[in-house]
Amino acid sequence: MSNDILLLAGKKKKSELIQDITYLSQLAMTQDIQLDNLKKDLERKNNEISHLKKLLEAMVPPLIKVEMQAEEVVAEEQLKRLRDLAQNRDLTLEEARKFEIFSKIKQSVEKTRPIIPHWTALSESTSNRDLLKIAETSTYKEKIVDESSSE
Repeated sequence: MSNDILLLAGKKKKSELIQDITYLSQLAMTQDIQLDNLKKDLERKNNEISHLKKLLEAMVPPLIKVEMQAEEVVAEEQLKRLRDLAQNRDLTLEEARKFEIFSKIKQSVEKTRPIIPHWTALSESTSNRDLLKIAETSTYKEKIVDESSSE
């Protein structure tokens, strides 16, 4: 590379070489400035992404994988069997009592299980009061059950 420079230097005048060196140094400085601007822009966007992720995590509760308890599994299975029987014939008094018992077991287990709140589309004009109301009703299953049963 130094040989190429010497060959070019031999063919060019000193003023032309100074012009070329000035042009190349200005080009290098411009590229450095562009790189710095791109780095700053990338850092700003990464900060914005991390901020948005934190907001999203704070606003959207994590999805909870709810495992069924053993009582609920048994109750659900027995209720299915009793429903199948009820489709073909009337249930006996004993079967009706079993149905009632298993239904109560299932309801009691469901009351203690945390609920995943319903997704609600929000506009930018949603007030803080409305947001608090959504948060309160989404937190406790009893409130949701009470509201849906009153409809």
